[in-house]
Amino acid sequence: MKRHITLFVMLMLAIGLHAQNKMIIRDVDGNITTYSLQQGGVIEFDEGGLEAVDLGLPSGTLWGSCNVGALHPDDSGAYFAWGELSDKTMYNLAQYKLYDHAHSTYPYEETLENIAGTGYDAATSQLGQPWKIPTKAQVSELLTKCSWTWDTSNSIAGYTVTGPNGNKIFIPAAGKHTNEQVNDVGTAGYFWTSVLADRSDFEAFTLEISNTKKGIDYEKRFLGLPIRPVK
Repeated sequence: MKRHITLFVMLMLAIGLHAQNKMIIRDVDGNITTYSLQQGGVIEFDEGGLEAVDLGLPSGTLWGSCNVGALHPDDSGAYFAWGELSDKTMYNLAQYKLYDHAHSTYPYEETLENIAGTGYDAATSQLGQPWKIPTKAQVSELLTKCSWTWDTSNSIAGYTVTGPNGNKIFIPAAGKHTNEQVNDVGTAGYFWTSVLADRSDFEAFTLEISNTKKGIDYEKRFLGLPIRPVK
């Protein structure tokens, strides 16, 4: 998302009969950068951020242009354990909030079968309604109705996904967060769906990608994975 702002610079630092137009930027670390400007010059601000992209899918699902917590499509964004609402630094079973450590079980709630839009949905929590974690069906539609091209032109490799109407999104191979370490960045991507796995209660369905494959798989719920939101 970009804005183009035309600045008619009014601030003049007079030196004798001469004047200078300057823009001085101080960043959060206190570093100062000074730019000389011509009066009436154009400054482009790249705001980044999330946009809803219509890929022309039969369901009408709109896919986010970047991951939850990312500013740009090729940013990894934040990593979430399945059903948790914020990111953290350690991803393992001992730190997983949706595990009954006293009884060594995963407590069952009907809500947990599909957490899209519920109190366990990090996309909704972070971005607000109507953003949600995609369902397994929505991921399946993305896989079967769009063309996928492995793309290494960005800061992180991943897939450019082109919808039936020609619109595109980029899905980075953002890896996964295990314990304190992020692994597989640039080679593989793992993204949560909102649906609990049907083969076990300690896994959930995922979208998994690499340069050799793409499809639906499973991951342990306590691992940290990115989320590509939908609405």
